[in-house]
Amino acid sequence: MATVSFGIFSKRRNSTKQPVSLPDQRTVTLKDSCSQDRPVFICTGNNFNYNYCIWDSKYYFIEEVISLKNNLIEIHCILDPLATYKTEILAGTHY
Repeated sequence: MATVSFGIFSKRRNSTKQPVSLPDQRTVTLKDSCSQDRPVFICTGNNFNYNYCIWDSKYYFIEEVISLKNNLIEIHCILDPLATYKTEILAGTHY
Protein backbone atom coordinates (compact mmCIF):
# COMPACT_ATOMS: atom_id res chain seq x y z
CA MET A 1 0.00 0.00 0.00
CA ALA A 2 1.18 3.48 -0.85
CA THR A 3 -0.12 6.96 -0.12
CA VAL A 4 -0.50 9.27 -3.10
CA SER A 5 -1.70 12.88 -3.25
CA PHE A 6 -3.86 13.76 -6.27
CA GLY A 7 -5.07 17.09 -7.60
CA ILE A 8 -5.43 19.45 -10.51
CA PHE A 9 -2.24 21.36 -11.25
CA SER A 10 -1.64 23.66 -14.18
CA LYS A 11 1.91 23.77 -15.52
CA ARG A 12 3.87 23.47 -18.73
CA ARG A 13 5.72 20.23 -19.41
CA ASN A 14 9.07 22.06 -19.64
CA SER A 15 8.74 23.81 -16.27
CA THR A 16 10.24 22.99 -12.88
CA LYS A 17 7.17 24.34 -11.09
CA GLN A 18 6.04 22.19 -8.14
CA PRO A 19 2.69 22.19 -6.36
CA VAL A 20 2.74 23.19 -2.70
CA SER A 21 0.29 20.41 -1.93
CA LEU A 22 -2.45 18.42 -3.61
CA PRO A 23 -5.81 18.09 -1.82
CA ASP A 24 -6.87 14.47 -2.31
CA GLN A 25 -4.67 12.00 -0.44
CA ARG A 26 -5.52 8.33 -1.04
CA THR A 27 -4.15 4.95 -0.12
CA VAL A 28 -3.51 3.05 -3.34
CA THR A 29 -2.09 -0.25 -4.50
CA LEU A 30 0.65 -0.44 -7.09
CA LYS A 31 -0.11 -2.62 -10.07
CA ASP A 32 2.21 -5.62 -10.33
CA SER A 33 5.34 -5.09 -12.41
CA CYS A 34 5.34 -1.34 -12.84
CA SER A 35 8.27 1.06 -12.91
CA GLN A 36 8.93 4.08 -10.71
CA ASP A 37 9.03 6.26 -13.85
CA ARG A 38 5.62 5.06 -15.09
CA PRO A 39 3.69 3.73 -12.09
CA VAL A 40 0.15 2.39 -12.31
CA PHE A 41 -1.94 2.89 -9.19
CA ILE A 42 -5.16 1.06 -8.38
CA CYS A 43 -7.68 2.74 -6.11
CA THR A 44 -11.40 3.01 -5.46
CA GLY A 45 -13.68 5.64 -6.91
CA ASN A 46 -15.35 6.50 -10.18
CA ASN A 47 -15.22 10.30 -10.22
CA PHE A 48 -11.55 10.98 -10.86
CA ASN A 49 -10.78 14.25 -12.64
CA TYR A 50 -7.20 14.90 -11.57
CA ASN A 51 -4.16 15.49 -13.79
CA TYR A 52 -1.23 15.44 -11.34
CA CYS A 53 0.01 13.45 -8.35
CA ILE A 54 2.83 13.18 -5.82
CA TRP A 55 4.16 9.83 -4.65
CA ASP A 56 7.31 9.10 -2.67
CA SER A 57 8.55 12.72 -3.07
CA LYS A 58 8.27 12.42 -6.86
CA TYR A 59 5.94 14.33 -9.14
CA TYR A 60 3.84 12.69 -11.87
CA PHE A 61 1.53 13.66 -14.70
CA ILE A 62 -1.57 11.48 -14.92
CA GLU A 63 -1.78 10.13 -18.45
CA GLU A 64 -4.80 7.88 -18.35
CA VAL A 65 -7.51 6.64 -16.00
CA ILE A 66 -9.07 3.26 -16.73
CA SER A 67 -12.27 2.10 -15.08
CA LEU A 68 -11.91 -1.52 -14.02
CA LYS A 69 -14.77 -3.12 -12.10
CA ASN A 70 -16.66 -2.70 -8.84
CA ASN A 71 -15.66 0.93 -8.27
CA LEU A 72 -11.93 0.32 -9.01
CA ILE A 73 -9.82 2.48 -11.30
CA GLU A 74 -6.32 2.21 -12.72
CA ILE A 75 -4.32 5.45 -12.82
CA HIS A 76 -1.45 5.50 -15.32
CA CYS A 77 1.22 8.10 -14.55
CA ILE A 78 4.47 9.36 -16.03
CA LEU A 79 7.30 11.00 -14.09
CA ASP A 80 7.64 14.79 -14.26
CA PRO A 81 11.46 14.87 -14.22
CA LEU A 82 11.85 18.65 -14.10
CA ALA A 83 9.69 19.03 -11.00
CA THR A 84 11.10 15.89 -9.36
CA TYR A 85 14.75 16.91 -9.81
CA LYS A 86 14.29 20.68 -9.44
CA THR A 87 16.75 20.95 -6.52
CA GLU A 88 19.48 19.14 -8.46
CA ILE A 89 18.81 21.19 -11.59
CA LEU A 90 19.07 24.51 -9.73
CA ALA A 91 22.20 23.39 -7.85
CA GLY A 92 24.10 22.67 -11.06
CA THR A 93 26.00 25.13 -13.20
CA HIS A 94 24.57 25.06 -16.69
CA TYR A 95 25.02 27.13 -19.80
